[in-house]
Amino acid sequence: MPAEALRLFVFARHAESAANAAGVLNTNPSQPVALTARGRRQARALGAQLAGLRVDLAVGRRLLRTQQTIDLALGSRPVPTLIEPGFDEIRAGDLEGARIGAYWSWMDQHTAGDRLPQGESINDALRRYAGALRRLLARKEKVMLVVIHEIALRSIAGLCGVASRTCCGCRLARRVRAIRGRRARLVRWHGARRRRLQPATRGADGRLGVGEHRMWQWRD
Repeated sequence: MPAEALRLFVFARHAESAANAAGVLNTNPSQPVALTARGRRQARALGAQLAGLRVDLAVGRRLLRTQQTIDLALGSRPVPTLIEPGFDEIRAGDLEGARIGAYWSWMDQHTAGDRLPQGESINDALRRYAGALRRLLARKEKVMLVVIHEIALRSIAGLCGVASRTCCGCRLARRVRAIRGRRARLVRWHGARRRRLQPATRGADGRLGVGEHRMWQWRD
């Protein structure tokens, strides 16, 4: 397959924010929460790993932590940034600002189709992610850095057949099946120029670490 038919997508989780460190929910873009000092170091470390890779477009969400991760990772590199609201966090509604444990407790007692009080459901968010992926695939840039949050990253990993401890990716795969043509497939990519980029260490609970990234190629 000719090289010009290949596009590379680097998906990274945002670096640690003050909300992450405090263990509270921050899903509302109108309530900006910045990166911690540790998060800024993580973002710069991501930039060091991507130093040898040409990036044509950076894609972030409306939340400040993703935009700061992109800014620190790319530094002075002249890369345009696209804000894609479709990748925003699941809207927590009445649980905004609550402890993360309250969110997981609510989720344990409800289905993926149940909406958070005054918020949205997992299925609502998966539909947004699918729409955002379609819009990215319709673009022409060859190499994109996409900084998103853990659930979106896990869902996309599930679509690509990467092992995940959640089933969100399976639902997303059904949502976006229509965008995968007979001759098109999304495959995991092991690094530009055959150089594998080392992901951050997973936590003891197996969750994706802040700043961890995955790379995929889209073959048209």
